[in-house]
Amino acid sequence: MKINFSKIAAAFLAGVMAFGSMGVSAQGAYEPVAGTNSSLDKYLIVKSDAAVPNVTFSFAIEPGEGIAADTDTVAVLAPTAANGVSGTPTIASTTFAPTDSKADSVASGDTVTLASGESYVKKTAAITLNNVTFSEPGVYRYKITESSDFDAIQMDTQAATPGSTVRYLDIYVTENEATGALQISGEVLHETASKVTPNSTAGSAGGNLSDKSTGYVNKYLSQNLKFGKEVTGNQGAKDKAFNFTLEITGAQANKTYQIVTNAPATSRSTPATKEANRGQENPATITTDEHGAATVNYYLTDGEYVEVKGLPKAATYAVSEDYEDYKQTAGIDASIGADSRAYSDAASGAIDSADIFTGFTNTRDGVIPTGVATAAGLGVGLAGLALVGALVSRKKEDED
Repeated sequence: MKINFSKIAAAFLAGVMAFGSMGVSAQGAYEPVAGTNSSLDKYLIVKSDAAVPNVTFSFAIEPGEGIAADTDTVAVLAPTAANGVSGTPTIASTTFAPTDSKADSVASGDTVTLASGESYVKKTAAITLNNVTFSEPGVYRYKITESSDFDAIQMDTQAATPGSTVRYLDIYVTENEATGALQISGEVLHETASKVTPNSTAGSAGGNLSDKSTGYVNKYLSQNLKFGKEVTGNQGAKDKAFNFTLEITGAQANKTYQIVTNAPATSRSTPATKEANRGQENPATITTDEHGAATVNYYLTDGEYVEVKGLPKAATYAVSEDYEDYKQTAGIDASIGADSRAYSDAASGAIDSADIFTGFTNTRDGVIPTGVATAAGLGVGLAGLALVGALVSRKKEDED
């Protein structure tokens, strides 16, 4: 919201006494004055390692409620025909997309606060007011309500009342002292339907409202999903590729999600890997269909993982595996890659407020039965039998 407070201060304070009489000049009715187009800021915070979602924010603007003047405040007027206002303002919607560039640090003048690991995109929503005319001096209040077409958005996170979708736009119409004509002195966007006091709203130095706003700060609620593979046991083949299936539902439609993995682009063609799993693709991205669903396969060996970046809150996932003739155990106790933590989350569920770490441990052990001679022992035994046979044969010859 672009606001010229020095202009408001000079004009508003000079003409404030006119509000008591509702602004009728000595010459009669005023010539109506058209409003001035403006804008509000739109910030979208996303995780630094997540793509910007496809999301559109829309705005409804309607007359706010009037507030009667008292000894310390001036009247706030509803911008209606009864108060000499004609025309309907509009606010353009704003659309964000994965192609938008993210900022990792807050630029000068931007009113957004980032936590560690967060970035943001800034846009503006145009407010059209030049088709609205005002025929009397006064403070005219509009109510603005924001909505989103995507559920995984946390509405205004940095307002005094987090989650608020409402703003109030006050239009200051004053009489020009030199010409006696009406003029638009400025606009003020703020968070609450507060009273208006000349000094706090537009003091001699152009002071701001305590709840002044420049727009909305929203956040894309997303988490990462990471699943991996561990192989154990004295007959467990650590170079064997196992077939994993990942199913995603409830994500954004036709959206591509980035993958981070330490698995090769194609699965390993080792003797331990069954033929159907050799040389298979490990996708570098996952793209959902028109329903926000996707099913993909990955082929992982011991110590390998796949991480899907930026899945929206409430999306569901399911990770399964063909563990063949191994014993499968849910979860992984050992660390994988740079993660010094267990992969102990459920193999299926919904994305909520934390990253998901899941996977499977496959075990195959071989036990050598007791009472079976080893190859070396069998050789010694046969040699012993041969020696005994030779001795018996010699003794028999001597007796003969």
